[in-house]
Amino acid sequence: MKKKEEKSRFAHLAKQAESFKAGKSLLKVTTTDPRTLEATTRYETYEEMRKRHQTKGRAALEFKKLRQDLKLTQEKMAMALRVSKRTLEGWEAGRFPIDPPAELLARVMLTHPNIRQELLAA
Repeated sequence: MKKKEEKSRFAHLAKQAESFKAGKSLLKVTTTDPRTLEATTRYETYEEMRKRHQTKGRAALEFKKLRQDLKLTQEKMAMALRVSKRTLEGWEAGRFPIDPPAELLARVMLTHPNIRQELLAA
C-alpha cells in the first residue's frame, strides 16, 4: 500500500473511532460459543463496550486472587480444575470468560480444604 493510501485509510479509521466514542455509531461484535461453535452478532455503544471490558477484567482479577488465596501456582490450579495451564492463563488475563463450573470448584476448594487436597492429589 502506498504511503498516501495508508494515510487516508488511517484518517478514515480515526474518524470512525471518534464517531464511535462520541456515541454516533455502534460497534459490531461477533462472539462464538465455544461449545456449539454458534456465532452471534450484536451491536453495542462505546459505553456498553467499556462496561463489558471492565466486568471481564474484574472477573479475571477476582479469579486470579482466588488462586493466590489458595496459594497455588497456575500449573497446580489448572491441574486441580482439569484444564490446561494456557486456559487458566487466558481466564486470568481476561482473554476469555471463566468457565462457571471451574470457578465454583475453585471457590469450593477455598472453603473445603479436604476437597482441595483430593483434587490436587488426583
